[in-house]
Amino acid sequence: MARDLTPEDLAKLLDATAKGAHRGALKGYRKAASNVEAVSKKYCTPGESPFDDMIFPTKLDKNGNQRSGAPFDFGQLRNLMYSKVEDSEDEIKAICGNTAGYAIYVFLGTSKMAARPVIELAISDEAENTVKFIRDETWKGVTEASL
Repeated sequence: MARDLTPEDLAKLLDATAKGAHRGALKGYRKAASNVEAVSKKYCTPGESPFDDMIFPTKLDKNGNQRSGAPFDFGQLRNLMYSKVEDSEDEIKAICGNTAGYAIYVFLGTSKMAARPVIELAISDEAENTVKFIRDETWKGVTEASL
């Protein structure tokens, strides 16, 4: 059954729908950023890293056996991974990064060490999930606000 809406009622409904969409999108971005952070941490973990098979002369154990090429020695790189979401009227921005001073050298590589871009790879690998989180949460926000 159709509702009879006054222009004022329609304006309120549209405003509520826009606000609901923004709240939902914000929730979706938070889920997506948290997911990329978790995958980035996983990629820094020996045995779970796509970089496990990389060979580094400096990563030999005391018996001369190759250790994992995962960017992990003491766990600091993994522990300093973070994600955050910034919200303004014009845009929502999700950020995943690392505060370790040497992270840039690990992620981009050096003349003596191959790059291990864990965050970039996590963003790429989780692109479908990122779209799904944002799409689904935005839709939930719209439908909840327009009821």
